[in-house]
Amino acid sequence: MAACPAGAIHRDDNYGIVYINQFECVGCRNCVLACPWSMPRFDEDLGMVVKCDLCGGEPECVRVCPTNATKMFSEEEAVKIISSMLGDLHGY
Repeated sequence: MAACPAGAIHRDDNYGIVYINQFECVGCRNCVLACPWSMPRFDEDLGMVVKCDLCGGEPECVRVCPTNATKMFSEEEAVKIISSMLGDLHGY
């Protein structure tokens, strides 16, 4: 969020979801370079950065997945799962 000169990136404190306001994005791509998880991407057709917003906390991809290959976890649950797979995440 700090890399965005337009202030177009916001985090929902209730769910931890990071949103990019398409009306505020200037397409500079600073967030693409700054994100350690490579989540935002530049959409050439739109001329702006986009990223999954988890459909406001009810991701359709999870709901419609016929094999249950996608799951939704809280940030706390996700950190526990990743920690058990990778070891200590230094600070989480």
